[in-house]
Amino acid sequence: MAASGRSQNFLGAPWVPIALRMTPTSHRVGMAIWLLSLSPHYIYAKDRDAEAERNRRSRAQLTNDLLLPHLRPGMRVIDYGCGAGYMASAVSRFVETVEAVDLPGVLACARVLNGQPSVIYETPENARRAGNPSISSTPLLSCSILATRC
Repeated sequence: MAASGRSQNFLGAPWVPIALRMTPTSHRVGMAIWLLSLSPHYIYAKDRDAEAERNRRSRAQLTNDLLLPHLRPGMRVIDYGCGAGYMASAVSRFVETVEAVDLPGVLACARVLNGQPSVIYETPENARRAGNPSISSTPLLSCSILATRC
């Protein structure tokens, strides 16, 4: 389905990271938000910038209210299905590393919107190739699950 049909499949396309790299630095944030707004569940308000800021604030609030008691310095957390990286960014303030996993185009947008030194953005394929520890030994979160349930 094409992006205009509100499918998010295009976010896995190799052209998305290229388009963001080719976008002038001063317009990258706006381009990342616009690309995410083409998908049915990342940015869906008419005021995209306000929606992006609402996402940032709500993920910080979820982290403070629900996750903070379980986070420790030195901890490594996997955010599988990290989307735009708002939760990964919020959690990264309290742990050593957040491994944020999603589709290449989504990750390109996340790097622009929520790039943090302690957040490693990678595709599921790259995460598997890196030989990461099993999920059972690493705290795991999914922003989409938290956002849907809270």
